[in-house]
Amino acid sequence: MKVRDDLILISSSDRNGGIGKDNALLMRIPEDMRHFREQTVGQTVLVGRKTLETFKDGKPLPNRDTIVLSATPGYGVEGAQVAADLKALFDLLEAVKTRIYVIGGASVYRDLIGFCSRAIITRFDAEWEADAHLPDISQETGWICLDAGDWKDSEKGIRYRIQEYIRHTPQDPHQ
Repeated sequence: MKVRDDLILISSSDRNGGIGKDNALLMRIPEDMRHFREQTVGQTVLVGRKTLETFKDGKPLPNRDTIVLSATPGYGVEGAQVAADLKALFDLLEAVKTRIYVIGGASVYRDLIGFCSRAIITRFDAEWEADAHLPDISQETGWICLDAGDWKDSEKGIRYRIQEYIRHTPQDPHQ
């Protein structure tokens, strides 16, 4: 298993990297939800079971192929493939022909961030109480910010910006 060019982490977080509280998003910003939809429709999304269960009726998002990462024995959900572990997941990914968006939750981000080549993160200029956090994406962890994004004001009055990162892979000095 290695970094995949088609594996993209997508998330939103507050100033402290908070992404959720009590198994729910910290804030629903219409502009961020539209951006998420524009990026993921027609693609494959990879989600954890607990996060999937927070979706409407606990069902996969429409117009996307869905893969659920869940270690729960016998778990299944209509309209999605399920992988019980990383090996099974990467076996499933071999057949995927679209971009693959890692959409959470926190444990899925932690498990898969090392395999992602890109990250798209909406940063909110706010702080909320959170019990789930995004792993650190900084130059120190091997990521480079390609686009810091311009600050914008949402319909709800919260400033946000969309940042894009790529994984930095040092050049091999022997090449």
